[in-house]
Amino acid sequence: MKDNSVLDEVKILHNLVRQRLCSDPQAVSDGKLMSGRGYFLRYLAENDGKDIFQRDIEKAFKIRRSTVTATLNRMEENGLIIRSSVEFDSRLKRIKLTPKGRQMHLSFQNRADSLDKEVSSALTEKERAEFIKIIKKIQSKVENKS
Repeated sequence: MKDNSVLDEVKILHNLVRQRLCSDPQAVSDGKLMSGRGYFLRYLAENDGKDIFQRDIEKAFKIRRSTVTATLNRMEENGLIIRSSVEFDSRLKRIKLTPKGRQMHLSFQNRADSLDKEVSSALTEKERAEFIKIIKKIQSKVENKS
């Protein structure tokens, strides 16, 4: 790896965060790590009461339809979500958390909040604000080139 490569450092940070979030036995669902599913669960919990569809998740996380489809299929198989048809468009499926999904969300959220506090404690408020600003700038640059 190149020294001081922004992409290498982002990838390493991503891997470390994923490992920490999934190090708890509750983070494992049917033998598979659930870090990615945890973020989907949080999104669904935060938007409880709203009609959420697959395209909303694709847009929110900026990921491909095939990735979202595969993840939602696994989540449904594991009893974390249910998908139901809507009256106004038979092609759309409303996505809702199940009680098991809500429980998994709370477990994930507790780990994510704890890790966020731990990571944030390494930064001053000014550094944290600057870090968020820089990350958003990088996201925008990458997104505009795709």
